[in-house]
Amino acid sequence: MTMSLPNSHRSAEAEPTARLVHRVMHDGRRVGLSIRFHPETGPTLRGLATWFPPLACWISPAGSPALREALRRLKNIPTRPHEHYSARETYERILQAGSAPDPALFTTRLSARIFVLDNGGYVFESGYDGLTAHALQGIGAKRGRQKRMWLIPPQPLPAVTDALKRIAGLYGEALYVHPETLNLERLLSAVDKHPTLSLADAALVATQPVLQMTGSADSQARELDELDLAIGCPFKRLEVDQDSLSDVSKAMSLDPHQVTAAEFCASRSSSLLADKMGLGKTRSSIAASELVSDAQTCVVTIGTAQTSWAKKILEVLPGCAVQVINNLSQKVTLTARYVVVSYELLSGLVAQGYRPKKIIIDEAHRIKEMVAQRTQHTFQLSESAEWACLLTGTPVLNRPDELHTLLRLSGHRLGAMPLASFIQKFSGHSVLRERLAHAISDWCLRRTREDVGQQLPERRDFVPVVDLTPAAYAEYAEAYAKSYSSTFARMHALRLKAEMLKIDWVASTLRAIGQHEKVLIFCEYVPSVEEYTALLKVLGIRAVSVTGDDSKATRDRSIHAFQNDPRVRGLVATSAVAGESIDLFAARYVFVLGLPWTDGQLEQSICRADRRGRQHELDVYIPLLAGTLDTPHWQLILSKRRLAEEVLVGAADPAEIEQIQKELASTLEAQLPSREEIQLSLCVA
Repeated sequence: MTMSLPNSHRSAEAEPTARLVHRVMHDGRRVGLSIRFHPETGPTLRGLATWFPPLACWISPAGSPALREALRRLKNIPTRPHEHYSARETYERILQAGSAPDPALFTTRLSARIFVLDNGGYVFESGYDGLTAHALQGIGAKRGRQKRMWLIPPQPLPAVTDALKRIAGLYGEALYVHPETLNLERLLSAVDKHPTLSLADAALVATQPVLQMTGSADSQARELDELDLAIGCPFKRLEVDQDSLSDVSKAMSLDPHQVTAAEFCASRSSSLLADKMGLGKTRSSIAASELVSDAQTCVVTIGTAQTSWAKKILEVLPGCAVQVINNLSQKVTLTARYVVVSYELLSGLVAQGYRPKKIIIDEAHRIKEMVAQRTQHTFQLSESAEWACLLTGTPVLNRPDELHTLLRLSGHRLGAMPLASFIQKFSGHSVLRERLAHAISDWCLRRTREDVGQQLPERRDFVPVVDLTPAAYAEYAEAYAKSYSSTFARMHALRLKAEMLKIDWVASTLRAIGQHEKVLIFCEYVPSVEEYTALLKVLGIRAVSVTGDDSKATRDRSIHAFQNDPRVRGLVATSAVAGESIDLFAARYVFVLGLPWTDGQLEQSICRADRRGRQHELDVYIPLLAGTLDTPHWQLILSKRRLAEEVLVGAADPAEIEQIQKELASTLEAQLPSREEIQLSLCVA
């Protein structure tokens, strides 16, 4: 089915040869290989390399026999047309990468933490890494009850840190040592009592007294009103000059709801602007910053949105001095009115001692975990901030404890509550979550398009159920029948296959639309992006693509071409890269071919096109393949919507994603045909 396109679209002249190993990384101790997705990759590399999710690569110790064997075995993975693999060439690329290693490439993404125990021992937590495990085993550490936890026997702390530095390269910013001494029993009790918390947050619970809840709901609410504590600069109300508000609103051409948002944020020392996606939060926050003072404003955002932020600032403030931070060593220009930095580069500014008076934190749901490095760097950067504006279209109330970090950063009195007390007071029941929504209403502004009366051209959502042909069914069944390392590996392989099998339906749909309309296609997997980009070319649609393999400059060029070049009618992208903080409102049609894990992620992607600036109707297609994992996956997404709306729409919470993955895996066998049916379908096809 996926091969039903004309062979001409795969000609050597039309497509350059691609590498199976498309990126090689080196930190001086480890080698990372970024490999095109294939169901056989996991079984092939089992025991030789470990999957490293932060960089989507397989890592193995540099110069090890395991690495050499991995390079040899990779030749057994079937390559796609115009894709090649050479062990010798890959080894030469490894040597080249090793000549200029990046020591912090992997270690800073392991989230390694040491917790000192009152018995002289330690608890260590990090993402899995072979060298780290080797270092821990060398000092007598044993696995704990959580998969990321190690128990280290009593010994001097320098002996622990020296071993981690010498063997695994963990030191400095890559290794966090918890400042308080913990009791192991209390820590493990907190882990058992709050299984959704990370070990780091469980440590906070273990060191804080629990507020004993007594009395009625009204008396508990009065307790909140009487609580007057704060972390850092306390939350307070500020005066807003109405004449200045009117002048700024006119100069920036703000819509009425944006004027309200700008006034809300400018009238508070800190605030969370959580309007639904597409309502123009960026412009509102810039206006608010202009109303507060003339001090320099630092904008913290994700890497893919830095250029977009700079452009939007210049749109409303022509001639404004905007500095975009592009590397860790870059110094802040004091004459810049706005400084735009990504979360990944925050450590460089913090190390320089940069402490702005005003700060805008975009995609604030990314700093949920108190001891995560990006969160710590954000707190350090905000130490002297007199005004902070937090932005997110997917707020973080899947679990109320996630909001606690943002409240602490904002100096809100609820952020000063012990985490254990906060969890006890606001978790576990919809009534408690609604109470929290009321308690933060003076700090958080959340509105939908209906609330503000925003009138955009009509958006129509279609969820067609596509029946598989016998040949397509056989192809899907064959993918299911293969041997996999786990149910999760089978699930991912089938999700990729389902994306690919929608290609004929997409082709027929595209043939029926207008010749000059722009099309945005979201996929979950890079191979699908390549396949659908080739499809658009066959259909005579000039298209660009955006994936995590592209450099920032390449992504920016592709997005700009789609938005501004009438000749470029198609953009095919992975939702992980193009599904956040990007304007793609030039699209007339949106196809979501691979279901994201959550409803929040799905809406994030669609709202790249469905946002302020859209001048035409928008048709959104979310095709589901009958008899595949699409059906239970879609039902799970729908079931989460009601729960998410109790307080605020939920973000892409890891715990929620993990739960959805488990539920899908548990239904996998029931949703798919028996092996006898598979064999029969293969014979019939």
